[in-house]
Amino acid sequence: MDTHDLSHPSIDKSLKSLSSALSPPPDTDDNEVLAAALSDALALLPPALVIGIESDGLFTTTEQKEIAAHIPDAELVVIPSPDGHDGFLLEFEAINGWVDGWLRRKMPEYFEEESRLISLEDYAKGQQEAQDGFGVKKESVFGEAEADVTRW
Repeated sequence: MDTHDLSHPSIDKSLKSLSSALSPPPDTDDNEVLAAALSDALALLPPALVIGIESDGLFTTTEQKEIAAHIPDAELVVIPSPDGHDGFLLEFEAINGWVDGWLRRKMPEYFEEESRLISLEDYAKGQQEAQDGFGVKKESVFGEAEADVTRW
């Protein structure tokens, strides 16, 4: 999971956001200064699970290691996969397992049966009922599904 709140410092310092806590970006090509700015920005983030795919050439494990090194209490997982960047889509079982385990360690109270608003059995029953009523809808907020694309 990522955050888009670190893209550029906010001008409004009264905001309680990550971007309002950032310093202006350094106007330099000095790699050490830029690395320090990145480290400072990442240090503002909450604990995170950083997942990399071993063969990903777009988001390399070197970059994932750097990100995890600067986020407080971050955990790094590198998933072996020959599928490159598509590994994030194809290794969903491994990713789900790591995310589930991380969430259970970080927020165990959400996984206790007595704290659930709905039991697992009732949830599964509701999911099945929802699937039984699944059908093609011709309504869309943005209009992209308004045309019947199956009749081209």
